[in-house]
Amino acid sequence: LTKSNKELLSEFKESPLSRARGFGLKRNALIVIANQNVTELKDEVEHASRQWPRLKELCDWVLESFHED
Repeated sequence: LTKSNKELLSEFKESPLSRARGFGLKRNALIVIANQNVTELKDEVEHASRQWPRLKELCDWVLESFHED
């Protein structure tokens, strides 16, 4: 979530993951974070909310979905 789209594309250049592009990888990561309740990444999700305006609504949903076990 903290890497730029350009960095992600470079890192996954030869991988099928490159088809999702940076935005898609971040979107998918946020969904996994929410579904798995990975509260350890709360700071990264908050950062992504500020850094990537297109993902702000999804980031807000992720933060709201966190629950204590």
